[in-house]
Amino acid sequence: MIAFVLGVFALLTAACYWWASNSSGNNLNNFPPGPPGLPIVGNLFLFATSSRHTVLRQYGVKFGGIFSTITGTQRVVWVTSYKLFREAMIDRTWGFAGRPDSIFFKDQSTINHPGIIASGVEESSKAVRKFALITLRSLGFGKRCMQDCILQEAENVITEFREKKGEPFNPRNVVALATANVIASITLGKTFKYGDEGMIVVTEKINLGIKQILIAARDKTFPFMKYLPNSGRTIMAEIFYSIKGFLNKIIDDHRTTHVPNEPRDFIDAWLDQNSQVDKTADSIYSSERLPNVLIDLFAGGFETTATTFQWLFAMMLHYPEVQKKIHEELDRVVGASAEVTLDQREALVYTEAVILETLRVYPLIPFAVPHQATEDTMLGGYVIPKGTQVMMHLYSVHHDPELWEDVEDFKPERFIKDGKIVVPEYFVPFGAGRRSCIGEQLARKELFLVFANVLSNFKLELPSGAQLPSLELMQAVVLYPKPFDIVAKSRK
Repeated sequence: MIAFVLGVFALLTAACYWWASNSSGNNLNNFPPGPPGLPIVGNLFLFATSSRHTVLRQYGVKFGGIFSTITGTQRVVWVTSYKLFREAMIDRTWGFAGRPDSIFFKDQSTINHPGIIASGVEESSKAVRKFALITLRSLGFGKRCMQDCILQEAENVITEFREKKGEPFNPRNVVALATANVIASITLGKTFKYGDEGMIVVTEKINLGIKQILIAARDKTFPFMKYLPNSGRTIMAEIFYSIKGFLNKIIDDHRTTHVPNEPRDFIDAWLDQNSQVDKTADSIYSSERLPNVLIDLFAGGFETTATTFQWLFAMMLHYPEVQKKIHEELDRVVGASAEVTLDQREALVYTEAVILETLRVYPLIPFAVPHQATEDTMLGGYVIPKGTQVMMHLYSVHHDPELWEDVEDFKPERFIKDGKIVVPEYFVPFGAGRRSCIGEQLARKELFLVFANVLSNFKLELPSGAQLPSLELMQAVVLYPKPFDIVAKSRK
């Protein structure tokens, strides 16, 4: 016991010494300044409140759009202005294209076989990302031919809503399975019934995993925490291997039915590529890497889109006048009984503007995926040493009063000019540059087709006696709303 106490004391003493010599940033030449921190924990208090995005935005204003924080052993540079975001992501794209080891995707036995999200700037990672982009596009990713698949899921959502018969329900699982099926059709070559237990478990695991990422990241910030029982790292590992097991079974099934050079989906295309190159475990297209790539595609391809649907439904309850305008536009452009397709998208200006405004107010991933400087570089006049973690705070960009008029108001009209949709360059919910979200076009089509068809069929209302959904942001990498119920009243 005495040895343990002395060990803890020594650890705290060393931590205090390290903090005292590093917290101000004065030991780093021309490093971005930041708010003062506390011994050992540094600026951890900034992230322990539901208003952390507002606090980060305020510090961004104070320090000119770029500042630094320190938490435990982790020093991070925050970018909150669009000007500096563009400089980093577009003008100096490869200088900030790295990924820190502290993110979950690079810390669960994937270090030698990273997927797309965790991959760095080495040539093998560039090759995998390029392969994924080309393959997904050839399979219909982002093309109009995906419309039939999305419309089928829209019809499934409508059926599920109709079966509630006007009773209150949480729409979360329905839209999660719909969006998961869209990405599954391309990557796995199959879709799942809405009651499929395996797929329900996977969607719930991914949802839980994303909510746990910030907790798991603390194990890197305070390394001793990873040795504690039920640490964030341990929980994330269990989630990761559970999903990986589900995917490996599907991959094994593909190996028995795969016809060379006749890809049905992403897995087949990967197996074709694997057969043409070195098949060792170190191969770029190894069997070990495939499930990690699939996890990235699923995590990025359905969870963020499903969450945006939740925010859209919440906005319909908070702003019934907005929902009324959508109904009027749908009835005028499409008609009372017709299915909404991409052919009507250009004419459904207000409906599209509502989706864009929801993405502005609630950007999919407010912190974006962490970046890392791949070399000693400059940003905003400051020196950013190689290996520094850099966070692009998209929430600040989307809530900058210098860019957006009436920034705190939900105002779809801001995206409409002369009766047409106008999207400013500083609207960046999917990021920008070479590391922007590869699924942007698919997500935009999903949001439009499913949302428009749901609103064409239903009026969404608040359950009797219930309070409006909370707009308080849950602490996670994705901007989740707190759970809420809706009532879907048929319009047809």
